[in-house]
Amino acid sequence: MVELASRDNRIVLDFGIVSAVRTFDRNILDADIYDNIEELRKDKFSNVIYEVENGNYLNEMKWIASGYLDYQDMKQYTIITDNCCIDIAYEWELKIEVL
Repeated sequence: MVELASRDNRIVLDFGIVSAVRTFDRNILDADIYDNIEELRKDKFSNVIYEVENGNYLNEMKWIASGYLDYQDMKQYTIITDNCCIDIAYEWELKIEVL
């Protein structure tokens, strides 16, 4: 579960059972670990959460698992905040609660 909070809003993202999570400082975005980062940068990262199709992180998880991870229905989301980035690989439906 991830909680995103600002002065005015609070959103809880429940990913259910998560297979893998990676967090890092937002400055790493300059390292070009995402294929379409320039498109997102032009848009000034107007969204906070992105559903990633055929992402590098999910492909890395498939390779590391060497067949032990059932990834047929696995999804990847990337959350970009002012301070950090979070990649999440999971199999369930995302539940979003706005508080």
